[in-house]
Amino acid sequence: MRRNFSRKSSLKRYESICFIISEGKKTEVDYFKIIQGKISTVIDIKNKIPKHSAPKYVLQKAIEIKNKGIRKKDAIWILVDKDSWSDQQLDEVFQWCRRESHGFALSNPYFEYWLLLYFENATQVRISDLKTKLSRHLPDYDKSLNKHNRRFNEQCIKQAVKVAKEQDTPKCPKWPVSKGTTVYRLMEELLSS
Repeated sequence: MRRNFSRKSSLKRYESICFIISEGKKTEVDYFKIIQGKISTVIDIKNKIPKHSAPKYVLQKAIEIKNKGIRKKDAIWILVDKDSWSDQQLDEVFQWCRRESHGFALSNPYFEYWLLLYFENATQVRISDLKTKLSRHLPDYDKSLNKHNRRFNEQCIKQAVKVAKEQDTPKCPKWPVSKGTTVYRLMEELLSS
């Protein structure tokens, strides 16, 4: 007699996917891999941007993903640093996000500013001291967060969101002109799904 063995699928059904397109190649990828284990939304981070990143390449990647087709409940977020990009370069990306109803998150000057908010209110930190200050909280920080994944728990995420939101008062319409970050907007969406 032949037995009929059936195997249950190990794939979970997820409510939504958040496509995050980032120019960052290491820190942002590590960060969202850590965050993925703490939320129910699936994060698909895309960072295959040319060697010399620029907002226009991040935008091209977002358009490519959108053109492949995404479900209504899925989201696209563009994540960039202010760095030395001009307002005109950033505005092109911002306007596309607004027109297409997608998210735009910017850290001024760098994504590390967002990370520092996990540990302190960084309004008084000079830009030149940002990475040094962060390495005090994350010893051996070298763009990799793999050794520090326990430092980014849900309680700390909520604290960083709170601090960033308080700093964004009044709420900036586009992105922080001086030091600041709107990554908290992305995190609020991820935490609420």
